Amino acid sequence: MATLSTNQTLGEHAPLLTSPQLFWLALQATMPAGLILWQVASDAAPLKLFWNDPLGIKLAVGAGTLLVLNFAALLGGWFALNRLARAFLAQQTVLRNVLQGCLCAGCFVLFYLPAVFVLLIGPAVLTINSTLAHP
Repeated sequence: MATLSTNQTLGEHAPLLTSPQLFWLALQATMPAGLILWQVASDAAPLKLFWNDPLGIKLAVGAGTLLVLNFAALLGGWFALNRLARAFLAQQTVLRNVLQGCLCAGCFVLFYLPAVFVLLIGPAVLTINSTLAHP
């Protein structure tokens, strides 16, 4: 059977995403949605201010951009790592796991946590700002 330059047979394909990777993506996707639903259920007035104020809209767009960057970086990194795992890192599971852990931790700290912080604290900040601006 013909082989590729990576010593991989033509019939074998690297998995796009593994089940732990899919679980991590699902967990990260449901957290912001659950956070917004929790805010709506607890007190809708600050959330209405958040979505109607120009600063709140800018904060929401920034948080959305960070979430998109997070998912793009995770998916791109995982696709590359899964491809490399099949070709070059097949016997080096420790190195592969360390690389995946560094990718997850980096994306979580750089992109995900700031976005969740903005969604969690943003309505309170705008409420305090409006209270101080109009006593």
